[in-house]
Amino acid sequence: MSEFVEKSKDILEHSPWVAQRAGEFRLFSSCESLYERMVSVVQTASEEKNLNFIQAHPHLGTRITMSSFSQSELKTAD
Repeated sequence: MSEFVEKSKDILEHSPWVAQRAGEFRLFSSCESLYERMVSVVQTASEEKNLNFIQAHPHLGTRITMSSFSQSELKTAD
C-alpha cells in the first residue's frame, strides 16, 4: 500500500480503494480538491463498489441516544 493510500485510506468510510483511485490524480492543490476527487471516485464507481461503500458506513443510529422528550413523542405518535 502506498504512503498516500495508507495516510488517506480512512477519510471516506475506511475505504482504501477510494484513496487509491483518487491518488492516481495527484497532486492536489488543497484538501478540498482531494475531497472532491474522492467524492468523484465514489460517484463514478460501479454499483457493487458503491454498495460495499454504503455497507461500510457506521450504524450511526445505534450510537445516538434520544432525549426523554423525543422518546415520549414517539410513544404517542400514531
